[in-house]
Formats: sequence, structure tokens, C-alpha cells
Amino acid sequence: MDEKPRKNEEKMGIKYQEDEMVLPWVNRIGYGVGHVFNDLCSALWFLYFLLFLGDIDRMSGQLGAVTLLIGQIADAIATPVIGVWSDRGNLGCISRIGKRRSWYLIGNIAVVVTIPFMFSPPLGIISIPNEWLPFYLAVFVIIFQFGWAAVQTVHLALATDLTPLESERTLLLSLRNTFTSICTLAVPCIFLIIQKLTPGCEEQFMPKDAYKFQILVGVVVAIGVSCSLFSGFTMKETSDDHLDNERLAPETNRQTERRSYGQIFRQLDLYKVALLYTGTRLFGNILQTFVNLYISKTLRLPQDAVASIPLSVYTAATISSIIAERMISLIGRKATYFCGMIPGVCASIWMHIGPLSLDPSFFAYGVCSLYGAASSILLVTAISQTTVFIGMDIGNGAFVFGLMSFCDKLFCGLAILVIQSVKPRGDSSFYKDALAYTCGASAIVGMLAILTIFLPSRTGASNASETASNPDAVDS
Repeated sequence: MDEKPRKNEEKMGIKYQEDEMVLPWVNRIGYGVGHVFNDLCSALWFLYFLLFLGDIDRMSGQLGAVTLLIGQIADAIATPVIGVWSDRGNLGCISRIGKRRSWYLIGNIAVVVTIPFMFSPPLGIISIPNEWLPFYLAVFVIIFQFGWAAVQTVHLALATDLTPLESERTLLLSLRNTFTSICTLAVPCIFLIIQKLTPGCEEQFMPKDAYKFQILVGVVVAIGVSCSLFSGFTMKETSDDHLDNERLAPETNRQTERRSYGQIFRQLDLYKVALLYTGTRLFGNILQTFVNLYISKTLRLPQDAVASIPLSVYTAATISSIIAERMISLIGRKATYFCGMIPGVCASIWMHIGPLSLDPSFFAYGVCSLYGAASSILLVTAISQTTVFIGMDIGNGAFVFGLMSFCDKLFCGLAILVIQSVKPRGDSSFYKDALAYTCGASAIVGMLAILTIFLPSRTGASNASETASNPDAVDS
């Protein structure tokens, strides 16, 4: 007769524990802005780096792609190494501020000291042979990507460190993606203002326009450093895995154990999640990399278009990121991903067909906005699915995200190099087809991958036996 009251008391106890695990809004916002510097630099990297190398440094498209590939490979190698180190190692006395926050500090320092050199003529060198410029830039690019990878990896892992509640993690990641959209919106907006305040915005870019990019970098560094400082002081990580397990115990009624690397690599779902994450990231990165080349080389629009059209892309992305988290809670991850795939594939079909009788500017605004909305929904869903795979094994959180990022960076860099290498001379429609085929295929691959993933909705991959006995616990 005492069983029912006891069960009610246990449920109430779990509810109280969950309430205690809900983060204050200052910590949520602190986490949300913690990746702002990275996001601003990422927008610079993908939106304007190839454009800067081609129009300002006069580097060939293939050499520019090689330089970008060097950075992507450096990022791909650094990410899992930093993931392992931040999960299981320490940085000596610096680790006193936290195993994640120590890497967060080092990563931000590496980014702030290198990115100004990447958007400037060679330091102290009047002229340098075109074929040697990638080697000069590679030094700064590698250090930059090391720092960028450190911040990205530990910031993603902090979402699982800060709270064991899946709903709270999804909220944190949605905030992160909202600020990501705002940042990618801010960069072209700032660049548009710079162009309107300086002469030559109605012309094509020339080497004399280098100062415009340098002003943009200066503004990005100022905003990014401010946000990183605020985040560093408001994010409170848990430094002991045993304490994490104790926090999780009331919700799961058992201790959670860290999986070994062998156990992780033996899980088939790891490769499915990696395919989902890589396809989704490839969609967004190819869009960011080639949208401005499409605008300037294919449509032949003036300078201000390379700021105003990406602005429409990220306006759509910002709006869709706000509703993505709610969609996941209402209809599940698979249905949400499908809702993101449809506009992505439709945009690719529209891009392939072309503007027809539409004005090229109006066409570019429309199709690129559709791409932006799709990209944001796909990204929120893919990252959320990755946190479900991690589940309560937060001791391996950075390692798993590191593996995801390794695949993402490597394949993205190779894809950009292949696209630039096969580009025929004088083919003005090439970048149109590159966007249409690559983005459309990436969205479809991601959809196929997520359809094959069946993970417990609360406890992640470590609870396979519970999933087998309770089909309702499987992620939808």
C-alpha cells in the first residue's frame, strides 16, 4: 500500500532535482555568446577569405582553395586532439580555471593574434611571388585554425557539461545557433556599412580595397573579444566527472560510466551521426564559401551585393533558428530535419533553373534566403542529435564533437578544393551549379543519415537495453 506514495515521492524528488539543474538566464546567455568570436571569424573565413585572396591578393582560385584546405586540415587534426586532451588531460596551472575554460582561453588568444594577418598584405614584404603566398599565409592559418578548433570543441562540450537535462541542452544549443545566425548576419551588415562609407562600392574589388577588409577585421575582433570575456566569466563548468554522475543519478537511478574509445568506435550510430553532421555542415559551409563568388563572378553584381545578399541569407537563418528548437520539441528531430531539407532542395532546384525572367538581384535575394533558412534548421537538428548520442557520457563530449568536426573540416576542405580545381576558365555558370548540386546533395545525405539513427531520447547511446524494452524512449 505504500508503493504508490513512494513512487509519487520519487517523481517529486526527480522534479526537484531537474528544477535545480535548470540554468539561470545569465549563464544561458553567457553560453550563447561564448562562440560569438568564432562565429564572426567563421563568417570572415568562409564569406570573404577566398574573395580577398582572389581580388585583393590576386591569387588564383586553385591556390586560394589550397590555402583554405591547409586551414581545414589543421582544424580537422586539432579538433579531436583538443577534444581528447580537454576530456582527459590538463594544462597544468591554467587548468585551475577549468579543463574546458583553459582551452577556451588559449583558443581565443590564438585567434585574436592571427586573423588580422590573414586579411592583410604580407607583413614587411612589398611583393611576393603568387605561388609562395599560400606558404606565408599557412603559418597564420594553421595557428588560427588551432585556436578556432579549441574554442569550438570545448564550447560544444560545455553544453553537456553545464546540465544533464536534454531540454536544457537543446535550449543552450539553440541559443548558440541563434547567436551564430546573428554573427553571420552582423559580418555582411558591418561590411555593407563600411562600403557605403568608403568610395568604390559600385565597382568590382581591386587590391586598393584591402583597407576595407582590415576595418572589418578590426570591428570583428573588438566585438568578439568582448563577448568571449563575458562568456568566460559567466560559464561555470563542473570539473569532476563524479560530481556529474551524482547530478545525473536522481534522473537515471544509476551511475553512468565513461565509455572507452573502443566502445565509441564500435557503435554504428557514431558513423551515422558523423554522416549527418558532416552533410549538414557541408551544406552551410559550401553556401558561405561560394555565395559571394556566385554573386561577383556569375551574376557580376557590384561590391555592396557581397554584403547585402549574405545579409538576407542570415536574416532568414536567424528567424528559422529561433523556431528550430521549438520544432524539435513538438515534432521530433527527424521531422524537423525534413522540414529543413525541403527548402534546401527547393533552393537548389531554383538555383539550377536560374532567374529566368526575374531580375538577377531579386533572384539572388530569394534563392539565397531560402538556403539560409534551410541551413539553420538543419544545423540545430544535427547538433542536437549529436548531444543525444553523447547522452550522459559527458566525459567524452569534447572527443565526440571533435570527431564530428574532424569529418566536417576535412570533407569541406576537400570539397572546396575539388570545386575550385575543376572550374573551367570563363564558365560564368559554374558557381551556380556548384551551389545547386553540392547543397542539394548534402541535404539529402543528411536526411538519409538521420532516418537510420535510433537513439534513446534522454540517456543517449549508453542506454540501448532500455531502448529495446521501451520503444517510446527512442528519439523521433
